[in-house]
Amino acid sequence: MSETKMIYFNSAGKVIDEPVRLQQEGCDNQIEFCKTVTVPDGFTFEFDGFDNFSLCSDASDLACMLENVEVDATIANPCGGELTCPVILDAVRAIGCVRVHVNVGRLVPIQPALNFNFGCDCTLCFDQTVCVNQVIGYTCDRDNCAEDCFRFGGGFVGVIFGEIDQCGRQTVTVVGGIDISFAGC
Repeated sequence: MSETKMIYFNSAGKVIDEPVRLQQEGCDNQIEFCKTVTVPDGFTFEFDGFDNFSLCSDASDLACMLENVEVDATIANPCGGELTCPVILDAVRAIGCVRVHVNVGRLVPIQPALNFNFGCDCTLCFDQTVCVNQVIGYTCDRDNCAEDCFRFGGGFVGVIFGEIDQCGRQTVTVVGGIDISFAGC
């Protein structure tokens, strides 16, 4: 039977309680990832909390581009009442990819031979490249918004373990999300 454990963290990497997620309409402010790996033959996976957990990500192939979108805006009519007019905004889209690397749990040999680890446990490793093409914010009247337009906040990681595949091997799935927000052009 599978079991799921979650951890939430802020932008400083500190563990926090599960935050209340407020999704802004028209924006997608989380880059999500999911990867399942098979525990290597000759080992078992032990999960003893997030003591043996690390996450790092690379956003060197992520940039922003602007996309014109038309929305209706309601403004006060100087002669009384209100006017609803079409307005062109720039949707700020994060485009490219983010690479995510996660280490979690402990790999324990079924029959130990030589183990050398400098005081660190051997962990299960997850690598994934996530394609990103999502609106992270809006701005007005810009010509360009390619670099340094986003910032990363916290995120979450969940570990699903205790599943056995069709070949009788243990599998572990890592799901997670990294918060991204528009930092301005």
